[in-house]
Amino acid sequence: ELLLKLIEHRCVSSDILNANVSEDFIKKLVGLFKSFNPNERVYLCKVIRTLYNRMVSRRKAIRTAINKYLLEKIYGDDD
Repeated sequence: ELLLKLIEHRCVSSDILNANVSEDFIKKLVGLFKSFNPNERVYLCKVIRTLYNRMVSRRKAIRTAINKYLLEKIYGDDD
C-alpha cells in the first residue's frame, strides 16, 4: 500500500521513477503474484498498472516480465 501511495504521489515525477525502478525490481514485483493473499495481488495489480501508466520507458520490461510469469504459470512447474 505504501508503494502505491508513493508512485501515485504528484511530487514523484516520472524521471525519478525511471531512475529508481529497475527492470530487476519489476521482475521481482511481478513475481509477487505467487502470493496466496488476494488483497496483496489486488494491490500488486494497482501498482503495476500505475507504473505502466507513468513509466513509458519501462513498459517493455513490464510486458516482458508479465509475459514470462504467465508462460511459466501456464506451461511451467506447479509451485
